[in-house]
Amino acid sequence: MVVIVGLMQNTTLVNIAGVKPNLILVLLLFFIPLTANFYEYLVLLLVAGSVLNLGGSFNGNVVVLLVALVFAYLIHRRLLWAKYFNNLILIALSTALFYVLSSPSFIYENWDIVLREIIYNLILGSVLILLLFPSGHRQALGRAA
Repeated sequence: MVVIVGLMQNTTLVNIAGVKPNLILVLLLFFIPLTANFYEYLVLLLVAGSVLNLGGSFNGNVVVLLVALVFAYLIHRRLLWAKYFNNLILIALSTALFYVLSSPSFIYENWDIVLREIIYNLILGSVLILLLFPSGHRQALGRAA
């Protein structure tokens, strides 16, 4: 799943009204509570980073994305709300952190694009949870452990 989404991220297929939602960020944040430990999550991060860097040249934005996702992993257990709400908080924070670390001036000059990407990412995160837990999604929507 990570490979497929990573490949989709490298295309223009997911460009919505001039804004490209960060599919890999949303998917990897979804996997945080489902992984047994950090090493399992690290494998997912390395696979995603490899797929996003298929062009062969070093891409600093991929490193920034992975840093934002590690940050999200480290704070996810500290969030006390329902897992669904926690996931939405992590999506918004991680998307914002990605832009803060990669290009703060982009936020200032294109705040509307950043805001739309956060909204798109939040919608995609919600849809992902509802699709993968359609009937009995109490566990995904329940309180954090």
